[in-house]
Amino acid sequence: GRGENGSAALIEDFRRVYAARATMSTVAYAGIPELLDELSYRGLPLSVLSNKPDPLTRQIVGKCLGSGRFADVRGARLEAARKPDPAAAIEQAVLMGAAPADTLLVGDSGTDMATALAAGMTGVGVLWGFREASELTREGAARLIDRPSELLEMVDAI
Repeated sequence: GRGENGSAALIEDFRRVYAARATMSTVAYAGIPELLDELSYRGLPLSVLSNKPDPLTRQIVGKCLGSGRFADVRGARLEAARKPDPAAAIEQAVLMGAAPADTLLVGDSGTDMATALAAGMTGVGVLWGFREASELTREGAARLIDRPSELLEMVDAI
């Protein structure tokens, strides 16, 4: 086998290649730009929190979503714990002027839902991502949605 050193080198090679090509074919899911436009129009503060490396997160968000509409965009940083640790999510709520209890954390993974739960936020699991509904529910999703417009329906009901 490649051994531990070979595996580390392979992982580093993958990260380098991925970083160079991360936005080549990456596009926002259908309906997301319109959803973000509407939420921004309504004056609702928005943030992005990812476990991808911070520079990569900023690059992808800038290309696919436009970083100007977000109060904060952050990915994994060496000095900060990653999701499901709630610290960064709580910091973002404060930056947006919102109490965690009044914050929706929208995500497509069990890690996102566990983060919401730990932060005292409402976890909204999206079913157009890469994970099954059962994982999202098991990890604490308060609500599951099938399409972006359902998030607007949730906001309208608040």
